[in-house]
Amino acid sequence: MFNSMESRPLTDVKKHVVILGATGNIGGMCLDVLKGSCYQIVGITGYSQKDKLNSIKDEFSVQFASSLMDESVTDFVETIADNYSPNDTIFINAIDGFDGLKASIEVIHHGFDIILANKETIVAGGRLFLDDVKSRGVNIIPIDSEMYALSSLIKMVDSSSVDKYIITASGGAFLSLKRDELHGVTYSDAIKHPVWRMGNHISLNSATLLNKALEIIEARNLFNLDNDKIEVVIHKEGFVHGALLLKNGTLIPQVYPPSQKVAIRNTLELERETSQSFLDRPLTLNFEKPDFERFPFLTLGFDALSSDSKAVVLLSRGEAASEMFRNGKIAFDEIEGFVKSKYDALSTFTIKSYDDIFELDRLSRIV
Repeated sequence: MFNSMESRPLTDVKKHVVILGATGNIGGMCLDVLKGSCYQIVGITGYSQKDKLNSIKDEFSVQFASSLMDESVTDFVETIADNYSPNDTIFINAIDGFDGLKASIEVIHHGFDIILANKETIVAGGRLFLDDVKSRGVNIIPIDSEMYALSSLIKMVDSSSVDKYIITASGGAFLSLKRDELHGVTYSDAIKHPVWRMGNHISLNSATLLNKALEIIEARNLFNLDNDKIEVVIHKEGFVHGALLLKNGTLIPQVYPPSQKVAIRNTLELERETSQSFLDRPLTLNFEKPDFERFPFLTLGFDALSSDSKAVVLLSRGEAASEMFRNGKIAFDEIEGFVKSKYDALSTFTIKSYDDIFELDRLSRIV
């Protein structure tokens, strides 16, 4: 269920960009990439960093800037829709976490295409959201490095020739630690990613591999993959972002330095910042199978492929657990147990509407 953009180059079609979550880590990278480009940033949102939001508004001469602490995302998207057309305007959803789903719903309901950095939209929205996307004829373009890699590779080959769709995982901050060494690790240690420069939310989820569990669901949903064709591989260097293993034994990887800007820049069809190649220095790539006992979220990620309700519980309960760890209410090695404590009980919840998804999210966060 992945829609490609129009046959014409994106730069010929879209002239205006709206960035949801402009004050965050991915939003900042989008701003860096767009600086001096052919695109005009016409709208931005942030949350609590109002001074930063106003600074971005002034620097890029943005017409509409909104703190979603003060204005609903519904009202903001309606303002954009009243002033700009889906024919020449595209949204980038870089909002962290579950909150990004509501924003994505509002955007597609107004007929706009989305460049999507918010994996929670696809994980929690599930079939309901993707059917909505299809019925409205809009496009969803992923720029998470792993989903961007797979989407690029999938266009290169006949699906009948693919044996495995490989999602790579760096292993996060504690890859070298055993489970019995995790109890006393701190939040500040957990968000110190050894390779990637990411926001705190994703860095913590990388340390537990919850982020990778969600990407298993995201990949299946986006690309309509068979569950048994998805594989996760540990690759700590972060240069290979995804790969296809063909039935003839050939491996086709997508390789570039560990920077989200590459996916953003290529999606927007902008030139590279520099002509320098990373192949002018030694490059070592290591791969290993993940230990599912060491990283139990991977097991839950594959299990959650069986129902949209399981995916919502895994996501929402995981967000709640991460927040509790950040606030010192549970230890790092208790995060998975907190998620599992309600996973089975809530997994039979019936989802027929967006309201059901939001209610299941609420229930999943109850301590």
